Order: sequence, then structure tokens, then C-alpha cells
Amino acid sequence: MMKRHLFTSTLQRLGLVALLGLPVARAEFQPEDVHWFYTYGGPERSEPFVLQQAGDYLYAGGLFLSTAGDNDGKNFSRFDLDTETWETVPGITDTFNGGVWDIHHADDGFIYIGGNFTRIGDLDVGGIARFDPATETWSALTDPAPTLVTPDQQIGPTNGRVFAIQKIGDLIYVGGEYTGPRNSPTDEKYIRSYNVRTQQWAKVGGGLDSDVRTLTVSPEGHLVAGGAFEGAVAQFDGNAWSLIGGGVREIGRNGIVRDVAYSRDGTLYLAGDFDEVGTAGSGNSVRDIAGYKDGVWDVMGGGFDANYVQSNGTTFNSDGVYDIAVDAFGRVYAGGDFDATAGRTNTDLRHVAMWKDGAWQALGSGVGTTGSQIINCLALGREGDLYVGGVFNEGYKNAGSAKYTFARWHPQKDFTDYIPGAANNTTSHFFPFEDKWQLTLISRPGTTYQIDVSSDMIEWVPIEGAIVDGNGNRQGFNLTRIDAPTRFYRFRAID
Repeated sequence: MMKRHLFTSTLQRLGLVALLGLPVARAEFQPEDVHWFYTYGGPERSEPFVLQQAGDYLYAGGLFLSTAGDNDGKNFSRFDLDTETWETVPGITDTFNGGVWDIHHADDGFIYIGGNFTRIGDLDVGGIARFDPATETWSALTDPAPTLVTPDQQIGPTNGRVFAIQKIGDLIYVGGEYTGPRNSPTDEKYIRSYNVRTQQWAKVGGGLDSDVRTLTVSPEGHLVAGGAFEGAVAQFDGNAWSLIGGGVREIGRNGIVRDVAYSRDGTLYLAGDFDEVGTAGSGNSVRDIAGYKDGVWDVMGGGFDANYVQSNGTTFNSDGVYDIAVDAFGRVYAGGDFDATAGRTNTDLRHVAMWKDGAWQALGSGVGTTGSQIINCLALGREGDLYVGGVFNEGYKNAGSAKYTFARWHPQKDFTDYIPGAANNTTSHFFPFEDKWQLTLISRPGTTYQIDVSSDMIEWVPIEGAIVDGNGNRQGFNLTRIDAPTRFYRFRAID
């Protein structure tokens, strides 16, 4: 129905309470469910595990045999955010021989993918490979003469999956469940680095003692890892590892941190499967998600309930949070295997929730109403929207099996009768004229556009008279005539 481009004025484009054990009523359609769109197609015959935006594409990785009916869209494909269609990634065919568990769009412009694959086309790779979007070609992370790790791992770690990738400076950090060849040293397992300048693989300090599931970089430039190792969340300062805030844990075993992300204010959010944060016995009880800043833990309302109550009333243990996303306004989105907040004070979440203003909020009816459905991954869109990947049905449907693997939530769009890509093919740019900025838009013939303005990308106000009539002619609008302070502009198809 519409395509929107966001601009800053400096010409930068932004990117019910239910009692445990009692039957739960079928989730009914909520008014907010018009903000969900399920029928883009996407990965088929199993599911995506990771979504990552890079430029005008949303890349998807996982274990799936095809994408939108194309067998060459196996395990790694991409969604064009402009045309809202799926397409294959050059070099990927139906012979791609392994799953993809992480996608990292690095500051060098390359896209790094990790998993348990060993070949892409005719290229030998070792669980990690580099894609150049400019030339649409692949390369391996090859060490010509490995001396800093076991010599037979020239093209990456072996014997296990790569779960996490993070570039800092010249170093590509690679974490996972891999252990390397038999008798590999302990400090080579689970995490290592590749220097893109010297082309050398190396150990990372003394290493970690179990799986690394996620990596990010702190505001100070340090590597932060989450996983199944002791303490589950740690920081590497270039010399040694140390637990963050005393770590996290689960009763009777190590906790698991599956994702970490920083907000703009420096808060570290971490999510997974755990029930205590801080030093052991600290009493900081929280399930599956928490925030940490300046030595203080935020238990975020206690997180999510330990139990999942299906639509038929049966109960099982929740598996926690699989992915999080933090937007520019500090809102935290969580997706995974949960249906309610801690204590079941809000039972409408159904695999996805948003932390805002100190409380967990539902996104309509969420996705799915049974434990056979799950959200594995999240990605923020370009206009305050959210994409989710996994296996699920519409949240208000009492469905025992999954129907979709990819969906979109947009809090400002009504997706009723939505036609993906129908209003695309617009071009525009700002230009200075008489000390004022003007915006030009060449519209798609037959589509009429309204130009809206916003200060926060949440509340949008139509600019009076700023309508492109859809005849394809070039038109200009003086954006400096708006009285209210503004930062963002968009085109909105109105018929």
C-alpha cells in the first residue's frame, strides 16, 4: 500500500490475567492486530534463526530448504525492503550445505555469516564467510600460515557451529559451540578472532569454558559475550575476561544468555534463560531478561513467567527469550518462548513483547498460542517497525501448528487489505533553494502521496497541501514552513 522514505533535515536517511493450570480462553482478535502483516512469504520447510538489516535488504539465515518457493533461497536469503519481495543472494544455491545462525553487518561494509557450513559454491569456508554487497561475491577468512591456533583451521573453526560474530577494528571475533580438532587447546574453543589486516587467526585471552551465543561491543569499545559459560555474560578488555555485574545463573546450573544489546544511554540488555542476576545469592530474581548500567541491575518487572500456558490450558516450562532489539528511543523488544510476564500479571504476550515506560506491553495478540510456535529472531525496520522470524500463526488464532516464518509489526500502519510493494518506485531528494530546504518527489503514476512530518518517528502529522497527485510530474514543497520543530519526513500513499 505504501513506501516511505525517512529523512533528517540534514539529509541523512535513518535507517488478562490467567490462573496457572486453568484453561485459557482462545485468543480473540484485538484492534491492534491490524498492525501485524504475515503474508510476505519467506523461509519455507523449517525456520529462520537470524535477521539482519543491511542497506535496503533484510537478510535471513537459518535452516530452511527454500524461500518464497525458490530452492536457491536455502538457509540464507534476503528481503528487499523497497519492493517487499524475497530474492536469492548471489552465490547461494540449493547446494548450500549448512545452516546460518548469525549475520553481522560490519563497519567495513561486508556481511559476515556464521553457522556450520563448509562450502559456498566452489569456495571452501570454515563455518564463517564474508559477503561483499558491492560486488555480490564471497570470500573465506583464510590464514595462509596459521601459527596462533591449530594449523588445520586455516579457514575458520571446525567441529561445531558459529553462533556469533562481531567486528571491532581489524578483528573479527567469532563465537560458537565449536571445539576444534581433537586435543585442541582449551583456550582455542568457543571463541577466537581473525585479523583482516594480517590475515591471522588468534586466541582471545584465556577463552571461555562453554558456548558463546552472542557478541556485541560496549560503548568503551570492549568485546561483550553472552552464552552458556560460567556466569553467562562477560567482557574482554583486550587482555582478559571478566564477568559483567557478577554474571547471571539458573537454579542448579549455568544460565544461558542468547542475546545482548546496548541502548543509546549505555544500558546493556541481556536475554536468554536465567533466573538470577548479579553475584550468587544476591536476591536479584528475574527471569530471562534484564538490564545493567553503572553497576546496577534492572530486573525489568521481573521479566517473563517460568511457565507457558497454551490455549488449551496445558502448561510447560518456558524456554525464555531468544532475541532482543533496542530501538533509538530505548524501547526493548523481546521474542522467544513465553506467553506472560512474571507472576502472570500480563498473559497477552504470546512470544513477543515490548518494554516501554517501565512495563511489558503486548503487540496486539502476538504470534501463536501454543508451545509449538516460537520467535527465534527480531530485526528493527527503517520506520519504527519490527520484523520477526520463527514458526508461528496469527496470535489470535487457536492453531496447534505453525503457518508462517516471517511477519512484520508496524504500530502506525493498518495492514488490512495491504498489498506489499504496490506503492513503490518513488524517487526523491532534498535540495537548497533560496536559503530553504526543499524536497522533490517523483511519484509512481496512479498513486497519490501525502508528505508527513514527525519529531520522533512515532506521531506523524500531515503537511498541509503537501500532496503529490500521482501523475508522475516533478513537484516541490518548502519544508521550512512548518511551525513545530521537526526532524523526520516521509511519503505516505493515500490511494
